[in-house]
Amino acid sequence: MQMALELNDARNVGVHGCAVAAESGERTLYAHEASSMWTLVPEMGRPDGVTVECRTLDELARDLEPPDLVKIDVDGGEVDAFRGELELLGHRRPTLVVEFSDDAALAEGHELLPWYTFARLGEQRWLLSPRVAELAQLEEADRRTPPFRTARPGTGSPGKGMWLSVLSSRS
Repeated sequence: MQMALELNDARNVGVHGCAVAAESGERTLYAHEASSMWTLVPEMGRPDGVTVECRTLDELARDLEPPDLVKIDVDGGEVDAFRGELELLGHRRPTLVVEFSDDAALAEGHELLPWYTFARLGEQRWLLSPRVAELAQLEEADRRTPPFRTARPGTGSPGKGMWLSVLSSRS
């Protein structure tokens, strides 16, 4: 990835040596059975793997400048990805490009993110944009209330991992 960024003179993108998951800590990263992709989901990968540091996107957003755009393509883990970034999504509301694995995940995404509009980009890809009218109301509420802390409910597979790209238009 670093080489691709250099070849494209992409100075507003950073590479961080960690995987993004619903919870922080060390996890095993598995080579995917059917492609050159890697996954934190053991059932989707080969039996052996490498140990990697995992962080939540909320933690990364607190340590770095919050992103303007988040691309999520996590092969079934998109709802868990949302749960691991509810603070970022609730307060910063970046634009999202998401590949939903199935209709159930899409429906749950609608429930978790009512302050976003969903526009289909392709068969499984969606553009999620903050709703303008609700964004103003949420920003006003943000000014009156302290930041919330999210409890990451134990839904889905505990610690199910995600791959995602975080892009920023800031230089």
